[in-house]
Amino acid sequence: MKHYANPLHKVDKDMPWETYEYYSDACVDELHLFIKEEKNVISDIKFRGVGCAIFLASTDIMLDSIINKSIEEASLILDNYKNMIYGKDFNESLLGNLNIFKNVDKNFNRLHCAEMVSKALDKFINKK
Repeated sequence: MKHYANPLHKVDKDMPWETYEYYSDACVDELHLFIKEEKNVISDIKFRGVGCAIFLASTDIMLDSIINKSIEEASLILDNYKNMIYGKDFNESLLGNLNIFKNVDKNFNRLHCAEMVSKALDKFINKK
């Protein structure tokens, strides 16, 4: 609940870092990621966005999970998260608090909310 009510990585203004955006096709959820990368490490990451509890919490927990990680480590976490939310095999030990979204695929609308952060992060990871 705290990641929805008081997200740790949410900001109200744009940051002067690499920016990646993703807009929901199904609802009003909107995500702007601001990523600061130094020497192949995600040294800081923030987001600005509007959306539901699943969207806000999954985004904040994901950012918490990849901050200070190398691009390769972040990619591994991201891949396992996507496998988990799509009901595929994944390494639970890599995901920590993200495991709370394990059964989100049971409700298609909630799945869409939980996948938004992965869609935006894919843009960043795939540019590498």
